[in-house]
Amino acid sequence: MNGFENRSFRPAKPYLSGSSPRREPSAWAKPVSLVLAILAGCMALLLCAGTVYGFLRNPQSGPLFSLGAPEAVLPAPESAARSRTPSGAWGMDAEGRYPEGVFTGIGRLRISLEPQPAAAVLSVVFPYPPEDRAFSGELAARLPELRQITIDYFKGFSADELRGADEVSLKTGILARYNRLLRLGKIEAVYLNDFVILD
Repeated sequence: MNGFENRSFRPAKPYLSGSSPRREPSAWAKPVSLVLAILAGCMALLLCAGTVYGFLRNPQSGPLFSLGAPEAVLPAPESAARSRTPSGAWGMDAEGRYPEGVFTGIGRLRISLEPQPAAAVLSVVFPYPPEDRAFSGELAARLPELRQITIDYFKGFSADELRGADEVSLKTGILARYNRLLRLGKIEAVYLNDFVILD
């Protein structure tokens, strides 16, 4: 027996190439982690609040918002000359809401006419197949262009011309311009709601 047999033997730790000793996090890592934690907490809080509100909200109430809901326009002063009565709100139910399948994205527009300060106030709506996702998506994507077509079309008339114009020919003209723009479907008919000429 020699003297080496009773000693405990500890093998050396193997050296791995490419390994490096553990580093402490940099000075900016802690504030970034704190900001991310705060953002995650805010998102969780919003999600919980929205869920609670959804459960407590009256199921009979209308949507909080919808794509293309008509924008509110301040009523014209009583002194404003109205030479054309509103054509009614086509497609609205008794509570003033549009059902599914009526595109209202263009909204209510106020268009300046010649001679100034005359203006036309109108909203253009039309039926469309909401189940056709491709066409619905195209309508949503082309919304700024549809609005601009509407503005440009009615700006081409003077206030007197619009007063004397036949509503059917106006609708036919705007319908043709919309359909020239669209590729994934066609609009069958348009309706001019709340069409008023203001002086």
